[in-house]
Amino acid sequence: MNEIQVIYDHLEKACCPEDVFGSGDDPLASYKKLARACHPDLHSDPIAKKTFQKLNDLKEVAEKRISDGEYGKRTPLPHCTPMEIGKYRVKRKPIVGDIADLYYVEGSSRLVKVARSYDDNDLMRAEAKALKLLDGITGPVRDGAPILAETFQINGSRKREANVISAFPGFVTAQEVHSKMTVDARTAVWMFKRILSLLTWVHHFGLVHGSILPSHVLFYPDNDGHVDVDPRKHSIRLIDWCYSVDFKNRTRLSSWVPAWKDHYPPELIEKKSISPASDIFMAAKLMIYLDKNQDLAGPLFDVLKKCLQKDPDKRYQSAKEVFDVWVAAASNLYGKPKWVDFNL
Repeated sequence: MNEIQVIYDHLEKACCPEDVFGSGDDPLASYKKLARACHPDLHSDPIAKKTFQKLNDLKEVAEKRISDGEYGKRTPLPHCTPMEIGKYRVKRKPIVGDIADLYYVEGSSRLVKVARSYDDNDLMRAEAKALKLLDGITGPVRDGAPILAETFQINGSRKREANVISAFPGFVTAQEVHSKMTVDARTAVWMFKRILSLLTWVHHFGLVHGSILPSHVLFYPDNDGHVDVDPRKHSIRLIDWCYSVDFKNRTRLSSWVPAWKDHYPPELIEKKSISPASDIFMAAKLMIYLDKNQDLAGPLFDVLKKCLQKDPDKRYQSAKEVFDVWVAAASNLYGKPKWVDFNL
């Protein structure tokens, strides 16, 4: 992660000017240092312009507060002022998802996920149903999917569904990983194993996730700034279960994400069929997406190649089968498994 991206991420998280400029006697001295670090005239990084604009917007707020004698009181910015959704007090600025907005619950590790449209209530109910089923998973694999705490409806002329689910602080999406680095083959080995372990359970309960996309698969970096061993390291999280369906009684998804069309298997796009092989295709496609340097050669690539056959009948038919051949291929290449740092 480069310096400008770090500055941008810090600005995004800031809830008051003091979070960025400090509470000292000369807060604008920090502004000058940050401005030099991200000024678009000095840096070619495409995010520099956006970062510099965000920094200047915050500087204007700081100057106004200094003039009014309010600087140092850490008064929250408007987007950080809490609001009420149902019985929950949440942060005002949401995470914008495909069909819903997600709000962090104050003093909690939960999110309130609210459908933006009444027309998507069926997708929210599908997620709730799936997460209830996944409570049957035993062992640490259960951590791979959100836990559903509650469902309720937002009042209005056309009520919208809301799901209260667990948040995953510290995790980053595969999309973010792709934008910042290429994943080497040894790292891809454990990533694919974790996804397949979860999918084995998912398919056991008769579900297909149906949306294993870069924006829906999360990883936890080893360079998180903590010295202690964190159980989240080398684990995955699979989110957004709104698209999940009972594959034994369905032949198509209820909805999909057109922006990621290339990540869907042909049978889902053509609405011909749906099966565990559909999830297996998408999981393999994710590995190819992360492997920008094309390190996944030889026996590992052979496994992925079979997962990506256009005809679902020619793919592996179970996540457990893919897991076994993937582990065997990795063993042939690298011998016994060993820890490989995943530093973002």
